[in-house]
Amino acid sequence: MHQASRLHCCYYILRIPVSSAQAGVEETLQHLFLGCQFATQCWDSLGIVIHDQMNILQAVEQIRDQVNQNFFMMLVILMCWAIWTTRNDRIFKGIPPNVTRAKAVFALELKILTLRVKTKHTVEFDLWIQNLL
Repeated sequence: MHQASRLHCCYYILRIPVSSAQAGVEETLQHLFLGCQFATQCWDSLGIVIHDQMNILQAVEQIRDQVNQNFFMMLVILMCWAIWTTRNDRIFKGIPPNVTRAKAVFALELKILTLRVKTKHTVEFDLWIQNLL
């Protein structure tokens, strides 16, 4: 797919002005979840810094080093889910993506997840959530 076609698809699907899409950057999972401005702002809202030009595995390792290692993968999965669903709200509901909405989705999913935490980890998990949010 040519760069112009990618930018057009980005504009059409996400309603992102073409001028805000980075020229020469392929719309990959890495870009959508780590590299774009919206995703970066979402990670920043949790106090997580992801350096530019990292691949997904490097970013996951970096996140692990920045947060509680016992629960870091939950954080990665739930924030990616929050970014994804917030972007989908733009497509299917016409709601512009914003960090507050993504963080609310993240917090709701995290609270639902507390029901699945093993009893021996409940206190540690609850403290982790309080520090995270």
